[in-house]
Amino acid sequence: TESEKKQVDDYVFSGLENAPLWYQFSSYNGGDRVYDISSSATNPRLVEFDESVKGTWVSGEYALDDYTFYAGTWHKVVSAENSAGDIPHNPNDTNTFNVSNSFSAEDAAKNDQKRIIVAQSIMSGEFDSNSDYQVGQVVQQGSDFYEFNQASVTALSKNWLVDDYALGDVVRYKGVYYQSTSATTSQDPTANNFDDQNPDVSDNWVSLGSTLTALDAAGVTIPTNVTDAVVNEITNPNLAGNYFRESAFQATDEGTGEPINLLDASLLDATHTVIQESADGSIPTDSVAPAWTQNIAVGIESAAGTSQLSMTHSSPWKRLQSYELGNIIEFEGKLWESQINDNFNHKPVVDSSTYWKELPSGYNVEREDWELEATGLTQKEFFLSLDGRLFDNFSDASVQNQDILLFSDSLPVDAQPSDLTTMANEKVKTIFYPVTTYEVKGSESQGMVYFDHQTQEYRLAAAPEGSQIISSQVITYEQPVVQHEGNYFVSLDGTNLENGDKTLWSFIQDNFPPNIVEINANENLVLNKGDYLYDETTEKYYIATENSNTVTGTFDPINPSASTIPLTEASARSDGTVFKLASLPKAGEEQVFSTQNQLLQPIGLNTGDYLYHREENSYYVATETLNVSDQTDIDELLLSNKLIEVPAQISRQGTEWSSNVTYNSGDIVLYDGQYYRSLRDDFNNFLPSADFLGSTNLIYPDSNLIPSADGQSQVANYIWEVVENPLQHVLQFDATRDDAPSVNISSAGAAGTDATAKAVVDINGNIAGLKVENPGRYFFSDGIIPPDFTKATVQVGDETLEATILWQENPNDPGPYRIAGFELTGDPNTTIAPTGPRIGDTFSFATGSKTFLDHRNEQGQIVNVSYMGSENNSQFYVGKESKISSFLNSADGNTAELGNVVNTLIELREGLNNATPSYYSQEVEDSEKKLIKLEDNIIDKMGQLSANMVRMETVRAHDEDYFMQLDQRISRDLDVDLSETIMRLSRVSTAYQAAMQVGAQLLNTSLL
Repeated sequence: TESEKKQVDDYVFSGLENAPLWYQFSSYNGGDRVYDISSSATNPRLVEFDESVKGTWVSGEYALDDYTFYAGTWHKVVSAENSAGDIPHNPNDTNTFNVSNSFSAEDAAKNDQKRIIVAQSIMSGEFDSNSDYQVGQVVQQGSDFYEFNQASVTALSKNWLVDDYALGDVVRYKGVYYQSTSATTSQDPTANNFDDQNPDVSDNWVSLGSTLTALDAAGVTIPTNVTDAVVNEITNPNLAGNYFRESAFQATDEGTGEPINLLDASLLDATHTVIQESADGSIPTDSVAPAWTQNIAVGIESAAGTSQLSMTHSSPWKRLQSYELGNIIEFEGKLWESQINDNFNHKPVVDSSTYWKELPSGYNVEREDWELEATGLTQKEFFLSLDGRLFDNFSDASVQNQDILLFSDSLPVDAQPSDLTTMANEKVKTIFYPVTTYEVKGSESQGMVYFDHQTQEYRLAAAPEGSQIISSQVITYEQPVVQHEGNYFVSLDGTNLENGDKTLWSFIQDNFPPNIVEINANENLVLNKGDYLYDETTEKYYIATENSNTVTGTFDPINPSASTIPLTEASARSDGTVFKLASLPKAGEEQVFSTQNQLLQPIGLNTGDYLYHREENSYYVATETLNVSDQTDIDELLLSNKLIEVPAQISRQGTEWSSNVTYNSGDIVLYDGQYYRSLRDDFNNFLPSADFLGSTNLIYPDSNLIPSADGQSQVANYIWEVVENPLQHVLQFDATRDDAPSVNISSAGAAGTDATAKAVVDINGNIAGLKVENPGRYFFSDGIIPPDFTKATVQVGDETLEATILWQENPNDPGPYRIAGFELTGDPNTTIAPTGPRIGDTFSFATGSKTFLDHRNEQGQIVNVSYMGSENNSQFYVGKESKISSFLNSADGNTAELGNVVNTLIELREGLNNATPSYYSQEVEDSEKKLIKLEDNIIDKMGQLSANMVRMETVRAHDEDYFMQLDQRISRDLDVDLSETIMRLSRVSTAYQAAMQVGAQLLNTSLL
């Protein structure tokens, strides 16, 4: 490996002039000597660095053309004036400038020549319609930069108040701009134009949205577009740019763009001096010199992934179809979400809030490409009921358990109402559920994904025109956490660090064991402040607290810490007084410990990892690798400083609301596709109720009425206010893993419907319960549950778990039984259950109204074809008791497979583009076989359509003949001579009467 090679090289070369081999990724100071093998591997030269080489970067002033090492590369000082305030940046770790990204003061980027540029103080990030700006500030939105002048500051900072307004006035209300459509007054209630209503509900105002482009289109004065000027400063950077300045530290050559090499010939006498041109052959020959070449053929082919995306589109409402909680349907051009289980025969209308909730349904893009990437996990606290449903509130989960137990056979016959409540409460589980976060890219819309805990699926939503997705970062921290030179540090003993000595902090190394200074007993021990050394006697590492030169013989080479050398004991990311944090803890993304949850195995933490303690609402950082099993471990680790409390966090605005998070005034959350802003500090989502029991009510952001401050009445929601327009629903989806736990339930047989369920897995991989997906329809003789139907099994890898099935009769469908819930039995799973997609998994698809939707990449090339149709055949009557479908048979993917023709052509294109010429014939042959097979399928489909057409022609001919016969029969009855018909009827009637009279005379004789 590279590190092993360096150790060998240092050992070999240190025996010659005490100079190691030159290593591009190591730090050196003026006066240091190294051997350079760049010109000759077998005859290296000895060079000495000049005073312009300053070693590892520390904050301070540098001279022009100094060189310093930082972030794994060398940097040249191109501005002495700016060197004290700038920080070096490695171009390999710095994002390339893009007009679609926002920049705040001191944010860094690189241009196409890999030169580092730094945002000036006027750069103010992304435009926020809720903020007031000053003249000269520059904001970014979309792909443009805008600079505020006095006119735009005035136009965009006028907040709505109850006042008089003229026609065309523009005001801001809750982050949205409105323009008056008529003059109004708020002084005289009797005036015809009196209006004191908020703009969002008044008919005298029209919304202009919250984007600068929408405001500009409406004629509102917006900041000046300075995108061209900004891009020009990026392309041609200078040290005193208006928007961006060239950083004082540059890691690439201005002419070539290549990384700076201190031993480059062009820097002779600028960074180094050649002391000796040759080592006189005294360098041993490298006995391991592999020199071989291998040609590797690289190809691209389509392969099934381990994660799959299953999508659910809304379907038309049917009166007698039963819908479950969270199902989404279409009715009269609107989308509606079911609010209950077994929801049937309830028409979706505005007044049916008990059964249906209307969803924003303004998304109508004809065709759009989407890309979803799983970027991380957050954990949300929920309460789990017996049927696997997740609730924000404990009481709601308990009520659900009561309904399940009341109608199941698990409740004792002599149970009292209080017993039911107690049992229901005991069976509610607290669970930290892993919610996947997705980065969303839409070709036409701004989109985001949020979690629907009712269905345990995800929803893709798009921002409506004139609105935006809210996503920003908020950093909060307090003593003993401080920021220094872009990094965060926490005190090991809890002392205040604000006025402490921070000069040593810049030298704390992130990796451990650290790079150390080698000790030679025959030479003076020269240490610079921040150098590390290893003490073999104590088996510990130490860091120099100041520069020193200890004369040989006055210190023990194997026990240097025992001498008077200024040293302090060091450990991973620590100098003994502070601990260097890799970053601040991110709310919702760190590992969670709760005294209420049983751990399958200890929580493992590496150095620098965070642990969130649920009950204490605190973050702890691990100062070394350790395991946490219970509260006792945490208490002991805190006493030994192996865990340190970190009073800080990074939270994001616009994240999903959670009942277990405390919110402050101004925090913005997403709930059911709508953004809300908190109006209260330190709000834990609960308010006291008006009852005498002292209970509390959970306050949802969309609650219309909430308890008043004194708890004596219900008033309008004064905790949360609506922000922006609601997100428009696109679709529901769920990402599943092939190796996810499987639930096995006995079949209901041909007469019934099989039940299905899935495992509910918490953030630690524990199976917390089973969610009823389909309760099924089972028929049992005399209501007796057979033994085979009392248990369900859960397969987790090679491990099998059991769960007791809770049965109940469906009150809406008397007779058959259905599954109401499950109770896990036995020991918990020891195998960590996988769930959700893997981090980094990317899903690409398209939405639209075509049967076959083409999915294209950024270059416009077709990369896939998706079947958007149904798998149910559409049939209609073409004759008496004769139904036919004018479409292909769509069952079992028969129609969807037609898209494979295009997909195979795509595979052929990609194969020819990426394969070597020697493999062309194989690519063509493989694709030819697939296309021939698909050609047969297409011919079969054409035959099906032809057969349908012939059948329809036959039915038409039959119907024409049948109708002709009917016409003839009808015409015989209608097209007659009326007088002739009356005469015939008279003759028949006379003959009938005569016959009756003759018969009466013949039968006149009687026995009486």
